[in-house]
Amino acid sequence: MNFATQNSGASAVQLRTACAAVLALALALGAAGCGPSAAQIQQAQEQAQRSQQAADRAEAAAAQAQKAAAAAAVEADRARQAVDDAVREINRVSDHIDQINRDRAARNSDRD
Repeated sequence: MNFATQNSGASAVQLRTACAAVLALALALGAAGCGPSAAQIQQAQEQAQRSQQAADRAEAAAAQAQKAAAAAAVEADRARQAVDDAVREINRVSDHIDQINRDRAARNSDRD
């Protein structure tokens, strides 16, 4: 997945980086014997996993929203085209009616 093209991409990458940094710090301190207990490390790992899952869901939702936005843009373009076509047809009919009225006025003025 290309993070640079998604609004949530940067935050997902930042979240993953932060989780990895916290986990690495917890493991390093635990290995040094002066840090969190194994239970705390396990808890940190579980929290990191939950955070990762939330980031993955947010990323998927952002991708889905982008697809919906693209589809909406296509439909908006089609609607604009339909309006443009309708306006052209209205103008054509209006011009035709104006011509009919001018012809009628010319015939009526010839009778007088």
